[in-house]
Amino acid sequence: SSDPREWRLPLNWLSAALTPASLLPNTSGEHGEDLVRGVAAAGKESARDAGAVRWLGLLQELAGTDLSLLSPADVQVLAAAFDSRVFMPCLPSEAMAASLIDDVELGGAIRSAIAQMGRQPSLSEAAQMFASELASRAFPGYVRLVLMAALQGVGDAEGSPPPGSALGGRWDETFLRGIPTDRLSASDVAELLRTLAGGLPLPEGHSAPALRVASKLLLGSPRALAALAKSSVTTFVTADETVTTSATAGTGSSGSADESVMAEADGGVWTEFVALCLAALSGASGRSSNLASELKPLLELLRGLVSACGGELMDRVWYLLSELIGPAAAAAPTLKVRLLLEEELGQLPWHCVRVQSRDAEFTSALAALQPVLPVVGSLVVGRLDWGPYFEAVSEGTLEGSTLGPLLRSALEAHLSVSGALNSRAHFLIFGEVRGAADAAGEDDTTRAVDTRALRATHDAAWAKLPAISFARALDGGVLLRALLRAKGMSEPTERVLQAVRLLGRLATQLGTVEAAVVAVQESRALLFVALTPAPAAAAAATLSGLGVGAKGWHLSANAHLEIVSRVIVPLALSGTSERAVANGKNLTAESVLVQALVSCAFPSPALMAAEGALPFARGAPSEVPGPWDASPPRPPPSQPGGALNIHDGGAAERAERWLALVGKCAAFVTQGIAGGSATLALGVLRVVGSLRNERVATALMEAALQAFLSHKAIESLAEASTAGSLLAEPLAALQDKPLAADRLVLACVEGRAPLAFRLLMAHQAQLLPSLEAVRWLPLAIASVRAAARLSPPASRDFDVLPAWFAAVELILSDEWLVEYSAAQQATLAIAKHVHAAARLGDGGGGGLSAALFDTRSDASAGQSGGGGASAGLKLAARVLLAILSKATHDKSAGLHGGPSRPLVLLDGPAEARAHASALVKAGHSADAQFRSVPRAFFTALEAMLARPCTLAEWRAHVLATLFPMAVYLPRV
Repeated sequence: SSDPREWRLPLNWLSAALTPASLLPNTSGEHGEDLVRGVAAAGKESARDAGAVRWLGLLQELAGTDLSLLSPADVQVLAAAFDSRVFMPCLPSEAMAASLIDDVELGGAIRSAIAQMGRQPSLSEAAQMFASELASRAFPGYVRLVLMAALQGVGDAEGSPPPGSALGGRWDETFLRGIPTDRLSASDVAELLRTLAGGLPLPEGHSAPALRVASKLLLGSPRALAALAKSSVTTFVTADETVTTSATAGTGSSGSADESVMAEADGGVWTEFVALCLAALSGASGRSSNLASELKPLLELLRGLVSACGGELMDRVWYLLSELIGPAAAAAPTLKVRLLLEEELGQLPWHCVRVQSRDAEFTSALAALQPVLPVVGSLVVGRLDWGPYFEAVSEGTLEGSTLGPLLRSALEAHLSVSGALNSRAHFLIFGEVRGAADAAGEDDTTRAVDTRALRATHDAAWAKLPAISFARALDGGVLLRALLRAKGMSEPTERVLQAVRLLGRLATQLGTVEAAVVAVQESRALLFVALTPAPAAAAAATLSGLGVGAKGWHLSANAHLEIVSRVIVPLALSGTSERAVANGKNLTAESVLVQALVSCAFPSPALMAAEGALPFARGAPSEVPGPWDASPPRPPPSQPGGALNIHDGGAAERAERWLALVGKCAAFVTQGIAGGSATLALGVLRVVGSLRNERVATALMEAALQAFLSHKAIESLAEASTAGSLLAEPLAALQDKPLAADRLVLACVEGRAPLAFRLLMAHQAQLLPSLEAVRWLPLAIASVRAAARLSPPASRDFDVLPAWFAAVELILSDEWLVEYSAAQQATLAIAKHVHAAARLGDGGGGGLSAALFDTRSDASAGQSGGGGASAGLKLAARVLLAILSKATHDKSAGLHGGPSRPLVLLDGPAEARAHASALVKAGHSADAQFRSVPRAFFTALEAMLARPCTLAEWRAHVLATLFPMAVYLPRV
């Protein structure tokens, strides 16, 4: 034979000499009856004297030998001499079993022998027989010894048990075969669980048998299960991995989570079970590749315990999840582990958890679990009964600060899973009835809620939410990240709006800048964002409707407008209001609010797309599938070969709709800014210079100036301080960023933004005095020409007057050369434009008026906005034209002196006198439009026309008396 083992002399000749009796010399009879009697009389000492320790030593030596050098027949001859049935009678009775287990010599020899046999593949059957007979001996006295031996053998320093050995397989089935677990008491089970926990952790891949043993012990002991069901135990695992437990007897307990241990009503079973879980998971935490195999038997045992004990166990299961299982999953964030936990934990009755109404740390633990196990966290949030919790908060039993973490958890669950919350929980949290799509799978009984009672509870509880808890619960991306994790293809727009509305109400209710900031950031993050399908999903998905996941999704146009107009704009206004600023100035928060508000009017980049992770890629609206309004999208055409084309051919149409949407959002923003505070206005002016769209920038500047000037002028009146320009602060704010002034001026002209135009003129005027005349005149001419194109807005035509007066002031300057043809053309242009914009008739008198006004073009007249100019604007235009005519005439005659030189308008040329005469007649006219003009204007008019008055005097008189409602005009 080629097998070297068959060359040796067989050992069957040794079987007659090597017998159990020869190895245990003090025994007689077939199974050592004499020794049994001796042990019964003298106990452990007789066993030791009878050679039991020596016998175990020989057995251990045999097991430690390389038996692969012997044939299987020879191994059987040697193993027969160590028949465990002969040895078992050597052991003490049940009463003395505990002392034997702790005995260093005999007990240690038994453990070492079984451990060594269990690692020897050739002695696999002998090891299984020895262990099972020992476990059945004086039950349950020696079960603990068997477990200690098995754990010692598996965890041996030499490495994992070899394949084919008893401990290398499912030793939990063979070592404890046939033991009557139904006879175990609760304390027995607790002691055995403690033994198992003490032997962990085991080498990778070998913890499962130990956990299956725990399952067998727990689920097989009716008394242990009954003890668990009768007690209410809340278990925590602290940071130093010590287990603390609060236990109260009875199923109706309401013990708080921080109680100290008074009594172990379950015999310590749950405490030892938690310790076992802690030992198993702490050992597997560094072995992420194998955590799923470690977790599976543990989760199956947990599910079995809940099934056997009922929902009363779920409070303790929650703490096990939050304190042990969740952190273990966070340390090994693999897909396999997450899917296993979702499958196993999803079968538990989470609606039976009641501790949320007693434990102040419950919602914080739930929020911490959400990022680690989002599906499990959403499942727990959705299935819990939140009624008692909200009642506890509203009654003051729980602190309102616990609502912050719940808010975050609920938002993530609500947006990531359709119908995650039942109708009652949804109304308590959001204060709204669920949408039809979310309530589709709910029966009528569950769907019916008493909205009046729930509304009262909702309002009372959320009123207890502190602002700091609200701000800490959100980070500006909670809603968007929840959408990126969304499961299924349901349309989430309604859920998004419900979430945003809740944040808006809470932030408004809290009234702090910090609350407004986080709510605005969360809401703004959803705008102009498209969740596009990943390339693989796009090729396989049907892009025939809106949705998340493979279909891609974005908010509809109406949803955009609702978020901007009802949430972002109001919160930005309240967060930058004078009241909010008075409570404490937070420059960073104000800057965030302003940036968010401005970005709604001009998103940059124009559009962001995401495939499931931040940050987003930039893209154009035409590159995103689906329309940018609420109309149903058209099915996209297929590409050659059957692949779907996500660009449905309507790219230009989508881009046009997108631009219309941005324009509507910008309109809401500008309206909000115009009604905002001076703080908000200055914040807007600091950032508009960085916008790449001059049209939007000037619209925002105009709205900001309307708000700032109105506030500051009223404050000045209250303080009796009406001297000085109101443009100093806006100018300083505008200079925070480099300006493309020329393009902004043109945008002001096109957008009819006279106040912004005036601010830019003031900005440019700061540069003019330092320039030489050769450089000054071209810039001044350009400013006057631009003013000659500036038409007044229909609703606020008086706002154009400061810019017109500033243009006339440039013409009156000594540096303005009337003989220069470009200067002459600019003068004619402003005169003609003022006449046309004010809808004046023939100025009369010939000269300049006849040359200009009778030949004005329809286009120039049409720039004034359609309807006739106000009476105040007509009168102011007459004054300006009279001054312009007189100044031009005097400068042609060689008279200089600049804007400060007084002018007598009645001594001017014919056209100046004609305008002056028209002004005087207007004061005595029966025309209804002039009867509405404040009489203060006409009271001093005739005297001013007849006496020398400077341009500044006319400006102050005209702007202060004709437009008393615009108290800021004289100082602009």
